[in-house]
Amino acid sequence: MVPSATSDQIPFMLQALPAERFHLKFHSIHKQISGWALALTKDGLHLESRRWEEANPVGRRRGGVSAGRAYIEGVAGMDDLARMLSFKDHTVVDFTGQSGLFDVHLQWEPYQNSAMTLPDAGPSSPATTASDPAGFGNMYCPSLFKALDRAGLKLEARKIRMEILVIDSAEKPADN
Repeated sequence: MVPSATSDQIPFMLQALPAERFHLKFHSIHKQISGWALALTKDGLHLESRRWEEANPVGRRRGGVSAGRAYIEGVAGMDDLARMLSFKDHTVVDFTGQSGLFDVHLQWEPYQNSAMTLPDAGPSSPATTASDPAGFGNMYCPSLFKALDRAGLKLEARKIRMEILVIDSAEKPADN
């Protein structure tokens, strides 16, 4: 990567690599698809704002599944959070209107409402205690919808406009 490249230039540079190597011909189209809007709740955002320099340089943001719980943590913008919440055919787009970076700590049960069709209708969260400020307890982990609600965020089903890349042709690359 060119050291002087901006973050806006990098995707175009990466797009040029396979286009040159595979003589790739493509075009993009815009399409309305079913997706999810990441939006603010009525109570507003409950995440602390952060500067990039304050983040741990090794793991500024990360996510995954560990011990049966899904998580996202670290310093991230709302557009980054939306991308991290997207999976398979469920695209999430930032509609919060919030700019900047935030200290994100979300934890949820990944198998509750895995089809993302309805908000959590399961048991309510146990009372919080000094030793368990998030109210998770040892056995309870909220659905993604409740975890987002605690952060002042929600997912709303919407039609969203997406850019889709259509590959017209590609060739086998020549030997190096």
